[in-house]
Amino acid sequence: MTKENPVVKTYEESEWAKLTDYDLPVKVSLQLLESLHERWTYLLENLTAPQLQLTYQYPDGSKMRIEQSIALYAWHGNHHFAHMQLALNN
Repeated sequence: MTKENPVVKTYEESEWAKLTDYDLPVKVSLQLLESLHERWTYLLENLTAPQLQLTYQYPDGSKMRIEQSIALYAWHGNHHFAHMQLALNN
């Protein structure tokens, strides 16, 4: 949001599991995620209409607006939550 149409970097989740901090208790990651979500919620709830139209670009050249990103990540979070519920019910 501080640059015009920046190119975002991608990452490989499977490579993260090879890092030494993978051995930390899950509590550490949950605390980090909770804090990150608190900051994101505050930021996103206070975006202006023009800010919601800002774009960023993936390395493949495709673009996404902030408002699209919010919808995608909301769906993505719900998708993961559904997987957890399913696992807990089995």
